[in-house]
Amino acid sequence: MHIDKVFILILILISVILITELVLLVKGFIRSKSNCQQNQQLRSEVFKSRVELASTKKNNSNVDTFKLAICGIICSPSGSKQVIAKISITDITDGTHKAKPVHTSIENCQLKNSNIFCYNTEMGKLPCSVTILSDWMAVTDIPVDWLIFPYKGKRNLQFKISVLSDHNDDELARTTCTFFYENSELGYIELEKNMQYAKTMAVPLAFTIAAADKRISGPELKVIENWVKNDPTTSKTSRKFNTLLARIIASIPIYNRIYSHKICKKIAKTAPLKVRCDILDLCLNTIVANGTAAAKQMDLLKNIAEWIGIYLERFRDMMEKTLPVSMLATEDIEICLGVTSNMNKTQTCRQLSKEYRKWNARVTNRNSEIKTQAENMLKLIAEIRNQCLEQERS
Repeated sequence: MHIDKVFILILILISVILITELVLLVKGFIRSKSNCQQNQQLRSEVFKSRVELASTKKNNSNVDTFKLAICGIICSPSGSKQVIAKISITDITDGTHKAKPVHTSIENCQLKNSNIFCYNTEMGKLPCSVTILSDWMAVTDIPVDWLIFPYKGKRNLQFKISVLSDHNDDELARTTCTFFYENSELGYIELEKNMQYAKTMAVPLAFTIAAADKRISGPELKVIENWVKNDPTTSKTSRKFNTLLARIIASIPIYNRIYSHKICKKIAKTAPLKVRCDILDLCLNTIVANGTAAAKQMDLLKNIAEWIGIYLERFRDMMEKTLPVSMLATEDIEICLGVTSNMNKTQTCRQLSKEYRKWNARVTNRNSEIKTQAENMLKLIAEIRNQCLEQERS
């Protein structure tokens, strides 16, 4: 009985010791966390940054730049060393939990394997283990046109500057500051949505071109289906629905022209030139797949090029690479030769001479397709010249 009491007392003693240790451990953790927060707060208080928007002259024009500066204490435990400033920018307009990185198209200012802006600049050598910048020191100027923001409009930007050892990338100091900036350009998220819209709307345009001669052939359908399949951003169900909808729209002659004009105008306003050229290229390849370019198809194609903001000269260059003149059911001298109805006699002769020199140089080309195309174009130029001469005589 006495032994049992002793054993119980020992257990109680051990329990008390364990509880005491646990309480001390929790207190230590809380104190450590509090110290950590205090250290971070102290760190931000002793090392600060600021950003200002300025305008500088570059190539006789004004360029907006963000001017970054720092002040405070930089500690280097191992003594003086070469340091660099690492700068990143985040859009925190919708809160830090929905922060979006700022992008750039400048390759040497990008984070590895991404478009995210991350810029390193040399700061020189620290004079001692504790460097005190009592006044604001300029770090660098960042031209605004280097940056691509997530969205257009008023943005709250957070600039982060880390001072790193050039030797081993140890972080010696860090600071953040915010700046409100009004972005007048579309952001990369908006551009991505616009490009996706343009690529999706390319399908009904291609179907409208295919149906302009009152039928959609198997090869034409195949070209359009391949375009749809090669778009990784849409689901299989969505691709099928869009294709079906486009075919229905293309089957209504009066409606499809109005619809085509409407979506082309929106594409012209929102999509970059490369995407617009890709859409026109799809329409060209759709016609080529049929083997013959009907007059109504070419009229609509010319309109689409104009509606999406691709000018005649570029349109003709694209046609030369894709659609040979021998495929045209009706020869259109505006498309083939660049001769427009508003040209006078002198302008027409000058344009025909320019085209003659271009195609005459290709008659001896080793590529048989190019050679044949050149011969056909020279025949067409000769025909138009003869027509001009006959008009003069009459």
